[in-house]
Amino acid sequence: MHRQPPDRRAGCHSLLCGRPLIATSGYCIGRLCVLDPNPRYGLTAGQRQALIDLARIVIGLIEASHSRQIGLIATQVADVTSDAILCADDIGRITFWNAAAEAMFGRSAADTIGAELSIIVPLPCVLPTGQVSPALHKVAT
Repeated sequence: MHRQPPDRRAGCHSLLCGRPLIATSGYCIGRLCVLDPNPRYGLTAGQRQALIDLARIVIGLIEASHSRQIGLIATQVADVTSDAILCADDIGRITFWNAAAEAMFGRSAADTIGAELSIIVPLPCVLPTGQVSPALHKVAT
């Protein structure tokens, strides 16, 4: 906690308290600061916990935004490549299908996303439960 002497000029605020913003990577990416026009000294246990919780929320929002940006970049790269790229979930449903996959398999993404992998993968590679066989999973990872 850092205390500054009160600044009596109009519109000026004193730093009441601050909390480091630590990303899941372990790096400190900034500090969440609480400003107050009136000088105060100390926080209650509840206020301290609220500040900790608010810092966690801020980190969550920052990291979610970062993940969305990475996902958008990956999608843009996948959309311009000449390689067919598709993704499927653990139960064998297609979750991503790029333009090159549309050209290679002759099926649109709109018609394919949500469909079972068995529409393009030979049945021996897809288990009766719809899950991908361990052999095919090994090839994909």
